[in-house]
Amino acid sequence: MNGVIVVDKAPGLSSAQALRPIKHCLTKGVRIGHTGTLDPFASGVLAVVLGNATRLSSYVMNMTKTYEALVCLGTKTDTLDCTGTIVEQKDPGPYRPFELLDAIEGQKGLIEQVPPAFSALKVQGERAYKLARQGKDVLLEPRSVMIYGIDLIAIRWPQVSLRIRCGSGTYIRSIARDIGAAMNLPSSLQSLRRTSVGPYEADARNTLRIESGVSLQPTDLSQRVQPIRSVIQNLKIPEVHLDLDEAYLIATGRAIQRNEWVGAATGTEVVAILNESPSPFLQVLAMTETQVGGWIKPRTVFSASRDWVEEEYKSLHA
Repeated sequence: MNGVIVVDKAPGLSSAQALRPIKHCLTKGVRIGHTGTLDPFASGVLAVVLGNATRLSSYVMNMTKTYEALVCLGTKTDTLDCTGTIVEQKDPGPYRPFELLDAIEGQKGLIEQVPPAFSALKVQGERAYKLARQGKDVLLEPRSVMIYGIDLIAIRWPQVSLRIRCGSGTYIRSIARDIGAAMNLPSSLQSLRRTSVGPYEADARNTLRIESGVSLQPTDLSQRVQPIRSVIQNLKIPEVHLDLDEAYLIATGRAIQRNEWVGAATGTEVVAILNESPSPFLQVLAMTETQVGGWIKPRTVFSASRDWVEEEYKSLHA
């Protein structure tokens, strides 16, 4: 099985626990991975890659993500979320709309963000959350993250509901903390739901809901798995379409030459697509890159598509 399954994880499960029912349905040797961890208290989309699609994990991880977050102003916990111990409280006072909007606006765009102490980042070889649980000071350096937009959904003061679109590496708990800090208030995240990862949405018809104790059948996966090309199309990487002879060269690690790519910048990423694919799950043959003179060289070849090309080519040239 090769492709992407969109999982809607229920709160209370770790990301690893959400993958277990899927693993039990896979044949031995099929690789599986999720592309962006969700904390156990959070719910929502995990884009799960299977088989050859695991080669594209980094692409999916870098897709834009959308969250719905409930921020509680006036209360801060050590973990910056609802699972932690309260470490600071302050009367938030009356609702201050303009101050809130300014605080939200300050979190948009390319910002420098300090990750939470309770995170999986490493500090001198140790996970930050392990050091934090031991009561040790955890100093994490700020990192550049991209916040594409923050929309105010609802206000039940001192709780504020937000919709956040952001890039890879963003901590929503840090956004909650920093909005509060801009208003001179302690704050933390009360709830969090990831509603989309790139094109993969929580409320899509083919989304697989995973709750504690759920049992799955192989058909539950086969009915929902999406082809590798669903990843590629979202990235808008240029494509080159191959006949069988060209596909055989790429499949066996050799380059092909195309006049239309003469003059392209060396190293331009191009997706090799099979013109005569027998299945949408075999359309993508390889990730390739351009070289001088219009040559296109394979970089990552997907084994399922390669096997079909080699078998088809040999049967026609027997």
